[in-house]
Amino acid sequence: MFLSTKMIFAGEEDVAKEGFTIARVDNPAQVNTRDTVDSYYLYEKPGTEGEAKIKIINNDARPKKIDLTITDANTNRNGITDYSGTIPNYKLLKTPLTSLVDWKKKTIDLGPNEVRTVTVKFKMPKEKFKGIIAGAINAYEHQGTNNGKQGISMGAKYGYCLGLVLTNTNYQHITEMSALELGDVGPKLDYGRKVIQADIVNPQPYLFVSKKVWGSVKSLDDNKVILKNSMNNVRIAPYQMFPFQFDYGRQDMKPGSYLLVVDVKDKNRTWHFERKFVIKADQAKKINEKSVFKVFIPKWLRYSLLILLIITTIITIYLGFRKPKQLEEAQEQTTEEVETTSTDNK
Repeated sequence: MFLSTKMIFAGEEDVAKEGFTIARVDNPAQVNTRDTVDSYYLYEKPGTEGEAKIKIINNDARPKKIDLTITDANTNRNGITDYSGTIPNYKLLKTPLTSLVDWKKKTIDLGPNEVRTVTVKFKMPKEKFKGIIAGAINAYEHQGTNNGKQGISMGAKYGYCLGLVLTNTNYQHITEMSALELGDVGPKLDYGRKVIQADIVNPQPYLFVSKKVWGSVKSLDDNKVILKNSMNNVRIAPYQMFPFQFDYGRQDMKPGSYLLVVDVKDKNRTWHFERKFVIKADQAKKINEKSVFKVFIPKWLRYSLLILLIITTIITIYLGFRKPKQLEEAQEQTTEEVETTSTDNK
């Protein structure tokens, strides 16, 4: 994970005092805005070639290996703009940043306290496009060989993420909240979690920023709301989707008919979505079986319940045999008392 980052759109900077740092080199194509003060926001004409230069500064007296990658802007399930490169691009994104940059993962060797300038070249699409193409240049310490032995370091990755945004128009904004859509809705197993996922889609070439997203899932079989969720300040990257999830936790997912209701609010308006969907029996069974979040009964409790059941059974059987014998003894005693009374009367 990134311990310190320069994040696109955030306008915030967390600079490390040790290890290494990166710095943006001034670019004549830069469009200066409040949201991209620490990132590249480059205005280039269609079909032209451009470049972005970054300085990598080794603050350590020891040599370092730095891995550099280029990734596309996406949105994760926490509603945060994500540059990890681990989330697949949504089908609406036809021209990702990675398709314009001829760059595979590279490892840069830095000497003690060395400063190196690295150039990332790109080629703009031939046709003029609206809005922005967003991604990032990622720099992090190389994880691999350690003290001459091949292996993977278990320590945390330390690195930066420097935003790279391209545009054909000299606009002063990268956000726009004019459209929003509801994509796929249904059950899913996500990192071992049982969830209902609603894909909230940004169909525009700008960053969508919402003040609040909230919703519920209602069972149509008994008309009861079974799941709720609410999130603030969700950011959806251009032509990407936000996986809004409703977590079952330790509950089992049940087959049936359901209704999803979701509302998304920005500063000017609210979008309202509703969608009916069905969870099939085989879907629910498969997800429940593979989930790591299950109702767990400790062994000691199971053994205790078993012993209690055995004791209860023994007592029940004992009392079952004991009761007829007690009745028989009571009847014999009553008979003897009657006979004694009869003899006394004679």
